[in-house]
Amino acid sequence: MWAQGCVANMAVLMRLLLAEDDLGLRGVLQRGLSEEGYVVDAVPTGNEALEICVLTSSPSASWTGGCRVLRAST
Repeated sequence: MWAQGCVANMAVLMRLLLAEDDLGLRGVLQRGLSEEGYVVDAVPTGNEALEICVLTSSPSASWTGGCRVLRAST
């Protein structure tokens, strides 16, 4: 589901996972991206983002390669 486009009512929706430790900045980014039509899940740390990425990984998802790169570098 993360960063995977889906068609709904003729519009393409994109789901983003945002990791930002500054609460104020995270809120501004999440709001701004949501206003632009993105579905945004925000977490305070890269480790939490990585955990979500690993827990939700699917062999058919195109972003799993990126998760593997992140996992290898931590």
